[in-house]
Amino acid sequence: MSTNARRDGTPSTQPHRKTKPQSTSGPSEAAVGTDGSTGPSSEPVDAALLARLEELVPAWLTVPDIVELTGRPVTLVRAWIKDGELVAVRRRSSEGRLIVSIPADFVTDEGPLHHLPGTLTVLADSRMSGEEAIEWLYRPDSSWRTGSAISDLLAGHKTEVRRRAQELAY
Repeated sequence: MSTNARRDGTPSTQPHRKTKPQSTSGPSEAAVGTDGSTGPSSEPVDAALLARLEELVPAWLTVPDIVELTGRPVTLVRAWIKDGELVAVRRRSSEGRLIVSIPADFVTDEGPLHHLPGTLTVLADSRMSGEEAIEWLYRPDSSWRTGSAISDLLAGHKTEVRRRAQELAY
């Protein structure tokens, strides 16, 4: 332990705290969740993919929206994202700020959609990023019973959705 001077000039036996340097660049638009991280992704996000997500996903919720909907603390909502129970994307708000956003279909008034966490895990095991997982779930495909993977998941067809997600790994 080093000795550092306190404000009053007397020596302190507390170790000196080092602060992290502040980044000069702003946060990137990135997925949050399936890999367990909540910070900006180190991978550059494909702008075309983000544009497709805007077209595919009909409604988005922010973390405060989910807190209000579920009545759960913000720390739990952030834990759902960190633990991969939800996947989120940083989207630009109308004011130009980056906001963590989750597709509204992913959340019920009780929390994450019941079959979603396991499905997100299977997609992450297939090496899909969060953005790619959202796109796959929402991509229209006539081979699904209800038109898309998320619609099938909402209709209770979890087994078929996960079977197809597992096929992506091969």
